[in-house]
Amino acid sequence: MKKKLLSQSRTRNLAILFLFAASGWVAAVRMSAADAGFRNNASLVVVPVTITNHEGEAISGLKGSQFRVLANGVSRPVVSFEPDQRPMSTVVVVDASASMGSSMEQTRLALRNFFAASAGPLDETALLTFSGHPQVVNDFTRDFTPLMSKLVAGRAADYTALDDALWQALQMMRGAHNPRKAVVVITDFRENHSRHASELMNAVRERGVQLYGISIHYRPFSMNRFGIGLLQSLAMASGGLSFDIRSAKHLPETAQKIANATRSLYRIGFSPSAADDRRRWHKVQVRIADPNFGSLRINPKNAYEQSELQ
Repeated sequence: MKKKLLSQSRTRNLAILFLFAASGWVAAVRMSAADAGFRNNASLVVVPVTITNHEGEAISGLKGSQFRVLANGVSRPVVSFEPDQRPMSTVVVVDASASMGSSMEQTRLALRNFFAASAGPLDETALLTFSGHPQVVNDFTRDFTPLMSKLVAGRAADYTALDDALWQALQMMRGAHNPRKAVVVITDFRENHSRHASELMNAVRERGVQLYGISIHYRPFSMNRFGIGLLQSLAMASGGLSFDIRSAKHLPETAQKIANATRSLYRIGFSPSAADDRRRWHKVQVRIADPNFGSLRINPKNAYEQSELQ
């Protein structure tokens, strides 16, 4: 009799355990389905944004609540905001034309400063020079020291092939191994003769590359005369940064600012409007939400494609 009661008790306990397990499995299935539905229905746009003061110095320690996003002119909620600390692949593009000969030593010093301040253990860099045509000096490497000795000014050319060099740099990014990608350009090329500026801008956006530029202007110039330079336009489009300097002696300190900017880059995520899916490029603006916060220069990647939704 005792054995029969014990057997019935065990059977009853097993049935209860089975019911609990089954109900837990059903709940888990429901929760999983709900999560899957959320992931499928949710959409998120994440764009890089460089934030500096009016001296061009990167600002760190900021919070997403201090900013607001406009997508196609419509305010959108900020979902995420974080520093971008992912490993970076960089193509350094140096103008090696004859006019840069006297600036080459300062260029080497500038790049030493850049590597010392920006390079992480997984970062990699390639070196490309240009004068009449672009030349790949060194493919991606994590050993930056030998790159400095390979910088030599070339002969005078009929024109400075900045366009070609930028296209070559973007092609080199196909061999990059890191999730972040940047192109750093040093040149004394002033006027924007590019007939391919819009194509370059779209290519920079599509490939998720931030452009950082330093243009040396040995003579006084007027932006009204020359318009916005090619490097500045590409930096504004990509969420990067560009500087115009009057002398090569400012190269090292300016390269330091760019290095700090690459290490202080933010990623801001927002939910796009449901009506955003009819255009190819959707305009993005990031503004200060708190009027008491102060004056900053905010440069996000200024457009995204529908294919960038996460």
